[in-house]
Amino acid sequence: LINVDLSWTCSDPDPVDSLTYNVRFGAYTPPPLVSAGQLETTYDPGTLEYDTQYYWQITAYDEAGDSTEGARWSFTTEAHPGGTGVYANLTAERNTAWVSPLLVRNDALIARFDSAYAPNDTIKPLRPAAVACNAGQYQLYWDDVFKVYRYEQSPVTAFLTLGAPYEFDVTAGGGVDALTESVTMPACEPFVMYPVQSGGAPVSGFTCTWDGFACGGIVRLVILGILGEATGIDVITPNDGSYTFTQEELSVLVNVGYEHTLILIYENSLSIDAAGFDPRSVITGRIINTTKFFPY
Repeated sequence: LINVDLSWTCSDPDPVDSLTYNVRFGAYTPPPLVSAGQLETTYDPGTLEYDTQYYWQITAYDEAGDSTEGARWSFTTEAHPGGTGVYANLTAERNTAWVSPLLVRNDALIARFDSAYAPNDTIKPLRPAAVACNAGQYQLYWDDVFKVYRYEQSPVTAFLTLGAPYEFDVTAGGGVDALTESVTMPACEPFVMYPVQSGGAPVSGFTCTWDGFACGGIVRLVILGILGEATGIDVITPNDGSYTFTQEELSVLVNVGYEHTLILIYENSLSIDAAGFDPRSVITGRIINTTKFFPY
């Protein structure tokens, strides 16, 4: 199954005490904190990936502040029932970095096609006859290094419009069927204000804040290590301008004192439902904000 609810039971020797729970859940261990201080003994993680091992753990707190950490459990979701056709990943993307007092922007249109489902690694890239965007306004070129179609303006600049639609037109060829799909860029442009670029943040805990959050929705916050490796910190949280990383969450960081990367991702993502394409194909409009900082 890929749609499941987590549930657990817990009791306190003092029946008058009410209990709250911290929920950790994710596709790596230790799993990240996804819910803090909830009263319910269930958690809905949303739709999960196929054929993926997930880890979860519950910590219970009573009114006196005492806590008990549960065992770390894991389960593996079912294998995908099978998809036929080409896997496509179409993206209208803005990469930003806040270097006070400027927000530096770099936009790109990217179209990738694989003959096998390979969302994280290009296995057998395919090359259709042509890819354009917005009725030929942007003609994507073939990038032979990364095996994708791409459009960027030179010198690197911002050309996408927040809240505007972008339609990809794929001309059949190279084993890829013709395709027309559109996605709307997010209407807001969140960017991290704290930690500041190249500044520090305490591993005892800190509140990450960001601006440009008037559109609501959710954002994803990811912290990577000095070499770009996963740290185990990957949080989905409301797009309300702040999230507090706890000492417990930050305890998984290694190489403290060296530069790490905090990435904020805000996106619209839609499945592609078209003949000849794998049902896991997606089209995405997204904002990616990157901040370099030094945990201490």
